[in-house]
Amino acid sequence: MKHLYLFTVVMSCGFFGGISQTYATDTLTKIKERGAIVIGHRDSSIPMSYTANGQVLGYAIDVCKSVVDVIKAEHHLPDLRVEYQVVNAKKRMSDLNDGKIDMECGSTIHTMFRQKQVDFSINYFVSEVRMLVRANSGLRSFADLNGRTVVTTEGVTADKYIKQNAKGAQIDVKHVYGQDDAESFAIFELGQADAFILDENALVGFIHQSVRPKRFEVVGPVLSVGPYGVMFAKDDARMKLLVDRVIISMWTSGQMDKLYKKWFLSAIPPQSLPLNLPKSESFKRLEAHPNDSGVI
Repeated sequence: MKHLYLFTVVMSCGFFGGISQTYATDTLTKIKERGAIVIGHRDSSIPMSYTANGQVLGYAIDVCKSVVDVIKAEHHLPDLRVEYQVVNAKKRMSDLNDGKIDMECGSTIHTMFRQKQVDFSINYFVSEVRMLVRANSGLRSFADLNGRTVVTTEGVTADKYIKQNAKGAQIDVKHVYGQDDAESFAIFELGQADAFILDENALVGFIHQSVRPKRFEVVGPVLSVGPYGVMFAKDDARMKLLVDRVIISMWTSGQMDKLYKKWFLSAIPPQSLPLNLPKSESFKRLEAHPNDSGVI
């Protein structure tokens, strides 16, 4: 039934039907002519996409390595170079549209707004936004943040949901922003914010690399849910077909389950300790029914 569902998803999204043979963007041709593929990645989004010990690593990076392997094999490019370019939340889409990168393999939530500017693959992960606080702070729910300072990263979807929740709960929250996730965590760690709100997988990543991890904990309800997809140029039908095919295969073969165990349940760099983050209910639903749906 899963294979039938996946075939239905592919057909209903128009991956095979109604696609023009004149592509507005043809990333695969550019890659072949250049002899290299440029992958945009995040520098500190443990365990999805980050740099440690001089290497670009992560769950999302492994997904994109599988895409590169298929490009090499199917386009007869055994010597294809893989180049990495750091991107941040504010400029990742403009870097893609300006041709600085060929695809982004980071921690970008697939939203309908972003889909107006770029395209996304079948989702390979789904995040749950929660809050990171000091273990002795007494903060446990979003309502506890009334009159408090909250930090998040400029340009991320979490900011939207913080404001929506604050308005709904009729509480006053002071907002501060980091230019990237690492700066946001630094603001929180230095005591300049009472809570750091972001995707839970990123929050446990920062706890993982902290000098004193027991000082912090992730608490509260899930504020929002966001799917991650590989991001590439708008209207590039050939690229989407290839990337989607790779990710569907990873879901159906169990390879995505192995990636989850590798990056969330096993020891990872730089601390050589596991994050010990079980699969969320949101992830389990995506695992059962992979799709390329974005959120509003």
